[in-house]
Amino acid sequence: MSVTDGMLTIEVPKAALAIFTMIAVVGMLMILPRCLSLFQTLNAGLVRTAEKAGFRFDPVLTGLASLTWFVVFATLLTGLFTAIVLLVFRPVPTPETVWSWRFSLAQIAGLTAVLGAIIALPFTIMRLLLNRKQTETAEQGMITDRINKAVAGLGEEKIQSRLMQQVSYTSTGTAMVEVLGRGDEPSNYVDPDSAKYGDWQVVQRTVPNLEVRIGAIYALERIAQDSARDHVQIMEILCAYIRENAPAREAPTWPELEMLESEQDEPLEKGWEARLADFRTRQKAMIDGVICRTDILAALSVIGRRTAHQRQLEAAWGTENETAPFTFDNDYPDAKTMLPDDDHDPKALAQFEAEKDTWDAEAHGYKGYRLDLRDTNLRGADLSDLNFTGAKFQGAQMQAANLEAAQMQGANLREAQMKGAILTTARIHAEKHNKAQKKKKEHNTA
Repeated sequence: MSVTDGMLTIEVPKAALAIFTMIAVVGMLMILPRCLSLFQTLNAGLVRTAEKAGFRFDPVLTGLASLTWFVVFATLLTGLFTAIVLLVFRPVPTPETVWSWRFSLAQIAGLTAVLGAIIALPFTIMRLLLNRKQTETAEQGMITDRINKAVAGLGEEKIQSRLMQQVSYTSTGTAMVEVLGRGDEPSNYVDPDSAKYGDWQVVQRTVPNLEVRIGAIYALERIAQDSARDHVQIMEILCAYIRENAPAREAPTWPELEMLESEQDEPLEKGWEARLADFRTRQKAMIDGVICRTDILAALSVIGRRTAHQRQLEAAWGTENETAPFTFDNDYPDAKTMLPDDDHDPKALAQFEAEKDTWDAEAHGYKGYRLDLRDTNLRGADLSDLNFTGAKFQGAQMQAANLEAAQMQGANLREAQMKGAILTTARIHAEKHNKAQKKKKEHNTA
């Protein structure tokens, strides 16, 4: 130690400096395994936290990112330690070297701050992932509560007191009994001179609360728009609601044209014009009296105006392909545009048949979710401009329904009844069943 020009100078022996450096290197080597262990622990913790939060990270990319973090961490730690060692063994600054000394202090402070940020980075990421998971869990809980509340609204009923009388009648030969109030009309066609009226009396009965139910239906539509993961379940709820509240078994018999047994293979006999006129009268009266309940119409409208994105969610449902296409959105080959007027071009005909077979094969191989409206009473329903492609309508009663401009490509219409329905510009191509299915059905029938 000496004093030069009023400045204190400390001289450190080279041997002491070498010993201190050796101790520092040994200390670094001892710390390195701890750092590696910390690196592995943080990497595993980050992966587990990401999985809990619903994220799926690529293992290779995650490993590279973690390795990069460790390299930066080790580099900064080494640099900080080196800067501290150099500052400790540095002579007390002179007026000429004081700024260099101050820069070294600032360098140490900066390295310390950056190293602290690097150490805190994985913990910050894990905290953000956990916060995101908690937020999503809370949101899903709110959506579940909204769905439960809406489903409860679908079963809402109210007690109605009215002056009513019982009316017994036959509708196209089917016995019917209804309780009607003043001004009410029977919901079905009434055979002439078949109505019998009971006495008037005050009746309390439970009826569907349509206002609440319609609100619940539109609430479910909003949830399906807000939550992609709940879309298919909501479509299932609405389809089940229609099946339970408008079953085909409760629909009265639709008028049929009476055909004599002898007329099956022989010319029509005398009086067929009168039978045809009677059939048309009865069918017109049935069409005029058909009423589809308002809540059923609302549910059909919600189902039929699904967006292309929602239909794609249905295509991916139950499959491992999250980008599976909704096959039924593909246009069915149009014979009017693909075939010439004379319809005798072999190449055009072969191309049309090939595209038609391809479309049928893709539709048959579809594995996603399909609307299930089997055995429903949709008489008089307004389905115009709605999309029901690929839907299941087996056994549905769709007489007098308005299907103008409806999209129904690939729909299963086996045993569906559509007498008196409006089919103007409707796009209907029923699902084609393969030969194996047809033979199986014939065998089961036999």
